[in-house]
Order: sequence, then C-alpha cells, then structure tokens
Amino acid sequence: LAETKDKLKALEGSILKRGGGEDGDDDLFERLEWERKLRESLKHQIKQTATRGVQTDSDEHKVTALSQRDLMHAAQAGRQLHKPRFLTPMVDDATLAARPVKPLRWLLKLIYSIYDSKFTADAVDNRYGHPHDPFPEFIYMWTCKRYGLRDLVGATRWDLANAVDEYTEHLAEVRVFGSFMFEEYGTEQLGFFLYCRSVVHDHTAAGLPKTSARGMEALLRAVTRYLPVQLTLDVIAQVLGHRLPAHAMESLVQSVRREGVLFSPETADFSTVGGSELLDASAMAAFYEKYGFRRMGSAADESPEEQLLVIEEARFLELLLVVYSNERDAYRTTLAAVFSQADGDGDGEIDKNDFVNFAKTAVPTWTTGQAKDVFWRATAPLGVEVLLLDDVMGLADTYAFFNAHLALPRFTSEDEVLSASEVEM
Repeated sequence: LAETKDKLKALEGSILKRGGGEDGDDDLFERLEWERKLRESLKHQIKQTATRGVQTDSDEHKVTALSQRDLMHAAQAGRQLHKPRFLTPMVDDATLAARPVKPLRWLLKLIYSIYDSKFTADAVDNRYGHPHDPFPEFIYMWTCKRYGLRDLVGATRWDLANAVDEYTEHLAEVRVFGSFMFEEYGTEQLGFFLYCRSVVHDHTAAGLPKTSARGMEALLRAVTRYLPVQLTLDVIAQVLGHRLPAHAMESLVQSVRREGVLFSPETADFSTVGGSELLDASAMAAFYEKYGFRRMGSAADESPEEQLLVIEEARFLELLLVVYSNERDAYRTTLAAVFSQADGDGDGEIDKNDFVNFAKTAVPTWTTGQAKDVFWRATAPLGVEVLLLDDVMGLADTYAFFNAHLALPRFTSEDEVLSASEVEM
C-alpha cells in the first residue's frame, strides 16, 4: 500500500508539473486515466486489507499478520491431501479429514454441473468481451452461490478435492477434471475442452430418436459414456478440420482408432451415469445401431464392418486436448519471438505502444482501442506501465490468443446456452 501511495503521489506531481506540455493532450489524458485506475486499485487493496483484519500502519497488527502467515505455512506443511487453490489455507483439516470419501456417482454429478455452469459463464463473458475466470476461482464462487452456508460450502469443496484425489487413477472423467482443477491446463485449454464436450453432446443428441423423451438426460449420459469411433471422427472434423497440421490430425485419428474397443452392451458399465432406472433401452439400441452395431449374433459371427468400435467420451476429449495443447505449446514459442520483435530496446519489457504493435501480429482481429484496454486492465492493478513476457503469456491464456490464431469459433454465445427470458433479463 505504501508503494502504491508513493507511485500515486509521484504521478500526481508529474501531471501537475507537465500539464498539457510536450507530450500533448492525448498523453495527458492517458496519464489521468492511469491515475484513475491506480486509485481504483488502491481502494481495492485497502478494502482487501480491511476485510482480512490486518492494518499495515500498526506494528502490533504486523506481528499478528506475520504469525498468521507462519501458522498458515505450518498447516500447509502438514497436509496430506493435494489441495487446489479454492480451498482456504486455514481450513480445519482435523474435522474435514474425518469425513468419508463421497461416492463416485456424487462426484461425477458435481463435475457435470460445474462444467455446464462454466460453459454458461464463459458464454456471458464472450458476449461482453470479458476474460474467462480461472477454473479454481470459478469453483470457489460457484460453490458459494450454490450452497450459501459457510460450513456447507467448505465441506463441499473439501469433499470435491478429496473425491478427485481418490478416484483420479481409476476414471478418465476424474483425471481430466483434476488437471483443470489443479491448473495443469489453463483457461484457454478449458474453454476448448468445454466446446468439444458441447459438440459431442450435440452430435449424440442428434443421433437419438426424437420420440424418446423418458429420462433424456440420463440417456444422453449413457450414450456419451461410449462414443462410436465414427461419431468422434465427425467431431474432429468439425472442431479441428484443416486447422492443425496434417501430421497432428493424422496422429489424433490413429490414436482414437487405436483406443477403440468392440462395444458389448452386456459388459458396458453404465453404473456411473446416474438415473439408470430411467434409461430407455430401445432408444440406446437405436443409437448404436445407427453406427453399425448389430444386436443379433456373437462377435465371432459378425463381419468387421458390423462390429461397432467405441471409445469413452472422457478419453476421447483427453486425446483432443493433448493434441491441441501440443500445438499450443509450439504457438507460444512463436509468440515469444513476436514479443522479442515488439521489444525494441531488448530490455524484456514492453510498454503500451509496444503492446499495441505486438497485438497487431498476435491478435489481428483486435483494434488499437481493444489492445490499449487490455494493457490497462493488466497494468493498472499492479501500478506499473510495462509488461514482461510472463505477463503477456498470461494474457495469451486469458484472452485465448491461440484459438484466435486457429480461427476457431468463440465456442458459444449466450443465446446458445440461456433461455430467451434469461437472455432478456
């Protein structure tokens, strides 16, 4: 806070001294705008400090803050559970650790709800041009809004983290969710994953008989548990067709075919999809028969064309995500080279004008005003006027530079996931 106040005083002195001098009125306006954003940042920091009950102008409170930090570090050192960011540092581990692990069906139901809510929230952000929230922060707010009571919210977060830790080695759905929860994949990759998931569900719903309305949600969960390989190839063509290099596309298709297994409804495990008592067996049979499955005869009697190859939905989406991430890593290397070109003096920092030039190459669809707005959003809370390479890479993830590079759609619009009344409201 003291550093921010000093910077603010220095900036005020500079503005009063310079007036509308040699840099012109435009530069003066930008400095005034930067002062306004800096004041907002200062208010935010003061508010955060006040809510924590820590005041920086008192030695007594400084000692208290340091002791609280030491206690937090001691608690973290004694943890056994790998905890995501949405768990509070001072959580009562002794009480929560005694809670039994939630069943797998409970975990999968919660995962599906979080995915659906995140997809909707990203659609709203897309409409207003806002960056997408990081996944741990979204889970933190989602649990607050859904459960309300502090004890219930804290227990649900603990149960979620504990169940993911328990089942992550046994099921692809849990393993992928854990990768997002612990931020092994970033916000941009999560947006791509949710888009691919929605495309899979669209293709699946289109293959189900329209006359079947009984237990539709459970039915959709069941048929997406084992996806026909032909359906996954259609999804690949829609999502990534002609957008990735040929060798990457060929490798993805081969991986999907290699992991395909013969579908046998007698041995398929539908126990985790939920609502099994509502499943419409005839509708499921019609769905799989559309892609070549025959209920009559054994596997030995059927020709290879009549044997239906399927792959689990979560594993297919994981393969898509791996190929996408590999190409994204290569793109970020290119992005670093563009940053070096924009950094004219080679000091590892770019100012506003350098960032505008950088954005013209990295995100050609942005206007100059959009680039400046993103720059101020990133620098004003920190009280700085330059960005480092790591800062720019963070912006590339938040604002999905790679998706724009591939000319992918914005994944969804608000109209696609909200009802007409919700959109109007």
